[in-house]
Amino acid sequence: MYIRSKLRTVIAITLATILIIMLLPLQQTYAAELVKIPDSNAYLKVINENKIQVIEGNKVSDITVMAVSEDITEVKVSEPGRTERVFTANSAEGTVTTDTGLKINIAEDELQDEKEITTNSAKTEAYKSKTVTKKYSYAKIKSALEDTATIATIASVLLVFIAAAGYSVPATLSILVTLLSALPNLIPNVKKGSSKHGVKIKLKSYMRTSTKNGKEYKYEAWKPVSVSKY
Repeated sequence: MYIRSKLRTVIAITLATILIIMLLPLQQTYAAELVKIPDSNAYLKVINENKIQVIEGNKVSDITVMAVSEDITEVKVSEPGRTERVFTANSAEGTVTTDTGLKINIAEDELQDEKEITTNSAKTEAYKSKTVTKKYSYAKIKSALEDTATIATIASVLLVFIAAAGYSVPATLSILVTLLSALPNLIPNVKKGSSKHGVKIKLKSYMRTSTKNGKEYKYEAWKPVSVSKY
């Protein structure tokens, strides 16, 4: 029984990785296509790099990310039959504030590992890509969600946790939702709220190009490459 459960987990994670590769052109073109999330009954629809929909039967959940300022990132979650949730990350303070006024400090001791990987580029000098691993307990996730726990709200909370810690994570919603969907018993574990166990997210840095006021500039951004339980 254990071997079968382990095998299902490995297959789910493998399928999630494949789906991430499939989503890359989707994120760039934002085609209105439904992509099935592995090991679930849900589908993913990327509207643009700042908005996605998680579709389960007739239930459509919208997740929208908005950069309010250089330090403030806001994530809104709209789900049928529920009050819209709003989570605000403040990287200057290292805090996350919920729509109910709850403020959560994001401790830097959650940084577990960091290393540099040299990435060569023909056009620029070698960029040293870094990886970091962040750990967030089920108790901390539950405290932000209060009375709700769905894939959409869990992904939103983890996104603002990362942003509050000072990591720029643009256009990563679809990847994070897909990776989280592959974790067995995620929602029940969050509802139990253990302080000793939780979600571990590995992030990798890269140079991202953006345009502002007609000028192109590069900056360091991060994307999730794996998610696991601890």
